[in-house]
Amino acid sequence: MRTTDVKPWDLNYDSYNKEKYDDDIVRSIPWHELMHEEICNQINLISREWEVEKALELWVWTGLTTEMILKNYPNINFTVIDFSHQMLTWAKDRLKEYNVQYVESDYSEIRFEQWYDIVISVIGMHHQSDRWKRKVFKNIYDCLWNKWVFILWDLMMFEDQEKTAINDALHFHHLVENARDEESLKERAYHHKFLNKLTTANNQIEWLYEIWFKSVKVVFEKMNTVLIVAKK
Repeated sequence: MRTTDVKPWDLNYDSYNKEKYDDDIVRSIPWHELMHEEICNQINLISREWEVEKALELWVWTGLTTEMILKNYPNINFTVIDFSHQMLTWAKDRLKEYNVQYVESDYSEIRFEQWYDIVISVIGMHHQSDRWKRKVFKNIYDCLWNKWVFILWDLMMFEDQEKTAINDALHFHHLVENARDEESLKERAYHHKFLNKLTTANNQIEWLYEIWFKSVKVVFEKMNTVLIVAKK
């Protein structure tokens, strides 16, 4: 049984080419460029303390995030996961100059067999139910070397319902203002309304502490876009 609450065909991958998909993602995700800069900044801070040799990215999409990291840290050995054959094909083309291993699978169903220095999840965890978010968090904790780091960037809700409602409205406004065309807007608005399973940031922080992460911090928050860094 597939545990992710969305299927590859729900996301309409076959209607895209890589350039169109990348353009839609950059347009539809608030603070896309700024968040990637902050991820690289966090890796830079980590690398000052110890050498980052192995990294795992869950839900690699077309490889945008992995590529940005590898441009700055080309010696990191990456493993990337996606449940879409099409996405992995595009990622392989984008990342062909780097040392990357590819896994075609639903990451919520994998028990990771290797150890990693960093695990990264970018705009994918919100497709999991709360139960499976917690399961994946535990699997991530178990595959990290001692004192290493989980970086989670995702769309989240908040305990304050008014704040959540305002952020949701602002995200829809962002979609309307930045959509490439009407067809793209319909697709992204449907995705946001019916395919996302957002969880509060506080709940996810609590779950990470419950499985023994020693430090869990929000390092970026704008609208419903949140970046959490959890240290083992």
